[in-house]
Amino acid sequence: MIEADVPLEKAPTFASFLKKNCKQGGSIVAASHLHTEYLPELFPQYKQDIKDAVAGKDIYVLVDETTDACGRCVLAILLQPVGKRPVVADQAFLEKINFTTVLPEVLVDLNRVCALVKKVICQAPQCRLQLRSFMMNPVMPIYAVQTRWCSWVRAAEYLTEHLDVLSAFIQTLPDTASCVKELRQLLRDQKAELQAQAMFVVEHSVEVVAALTKLEETAVPAAHQIAGKLEDLVLQFEYGRTAQNEDWRPQTSVLLKEIPEYRRLTCNDLFQAAMTACSSKLQTVLENHPSLCLFRSLTALDPTQVGGARKDIKEHVHAIPTLSQVSAEEWHQYLGMDKADATEVSALDW
Repeated sequence: MIEADVPLEKAPTFASFLKKNCKQGGSIVAASHLHTEYLPELFPQYKQDIKDAVAGKDIYVLVDETTDACGRCVLAILLQPVGKRPVVADQAFLEKINFTTVLPEVLVDLNRVCALVKKVICQAPQCRLQLRSFMMNPVMPIYAVQTRWCSWVRAAEYLTEHLDVLSAFIQTLPDTASCVKELRQLLRDQKAELQAQAMFVVEHSVEVVAALTKLEETAVPAAHQIAGKLEDLVLQFEYGRTAQNEDWRPQTSVLLKEIPEYRRLTCNDLFQAAMTACSSKLQTVLENHPSLCLFRSLTALDPTQVGGARKDIKEHVHAIPTLSQVSAEEWHQYLGMDKADATEVSALDW
């Protein structure tokens, strides 16, 4: 189960399968017993596997804050050999985490709806069954995790597509629970604004999601593209600081026009505040990022971007020391590469 990344808590669900297909398969102990008695025996081998995976290799050390299935705050430390999958080196449980996502902090009502949908439907098996029966083509809500903002964007996308059906379904639920009452009231009083906010998140996160998805493809060299993508994001967020109702992406602008003017202005102010917060946070990250100089210099090693790179090789040597071995003549020949030839050479081939 550990080899297959199956949580030990799911062991009882495999009992019938193991009993049928394995000798002594019916004698599966409880998950707590697996944790305390059997799992520690595997730790020395797991520790050795980590050493074997990273020994003699260049590695990335990845440190990330998140929450687990029980809502506990976790600091995960991963080691990733270049070109290989990462391995978990350690996990530390914290009292709290200080990472926050900008959009949920600004779009408070939308964030609250995502949280309530998770509580009312995603965490309630009986309610999920009722929703499946209610919908013609059942599509379950996304389990949004605030520290995993891509899941939050997908939850917002779900609302853009299914808000009407979700609102109608919530009306059928008994209002005995306070979370159901609150969700019903939000969907009744602010449905149009929530629809516009969700569409704003989806449309204005396209580039971010696409960039992250591309960069997460570990088999494809992409370090030379990071600086350009960051610059594009800076420009996008800066533009959003002063954008007006008609300046947002197409579907967001259409939904804003359907909202009464005084409430439309409130939405526009929220969107501007979100863009301003994103811009400020990105600038703070870039000012303190230890690898930004390297990312900018790497563009000079991409034949398709060399035309816009800094021409003096000395400006790149600090970030890429091996460039000190390149002669001035060879560097000038490289800078003079014909653009037509450069587009035919991939960064990997180069």
